[in-house]
Amino acid sequence: MKVLVVDDDAAIRFVLAGMLEDLGHEVVASVSNESSALEAYVEKRPDLVTLDLNLSGAADGSGGLAVLRGLRKLNANVNVIVVSGSSQARARTLLRQAGAVGFVDKPIRTEALVQAISKVTHA
Repeated sequence: MKVLVVDDDAAIRFVLAGMLEDLGHEVVASVSNESSALEAYVEKRPDLVTLDLNLSGAADGSGGLAVLRGLRKLNANVNVIVVSGSSQARARTLLRQAGAVGFVDKPIRTEALVQAISKVTHA
């Protein structure tokens, strides 16, 4: 599966990309902000996007939500897994309503990542 990794933390992008590659996926791009995410999505057409909830430091999750909404405008069927260190139920509800197909908590565990990806591949 081709994957786009979106996170404003370079270390998280590196670790997540490595985990995805170890699981047999191809990371087609790894970016840090909304404009780069949308550009990479159009250019690379990944099968899956992993998206940091608090992208650009937005504590309320609006950064990730803005990217998710932008991706959904490009493709209503985009597969987005939100990655977050926050367990805010309200934010998760908003993201689910906006079209997120899964969630993975930080620190990222391989088992949780596999489970979230399996929801995408078996949907």
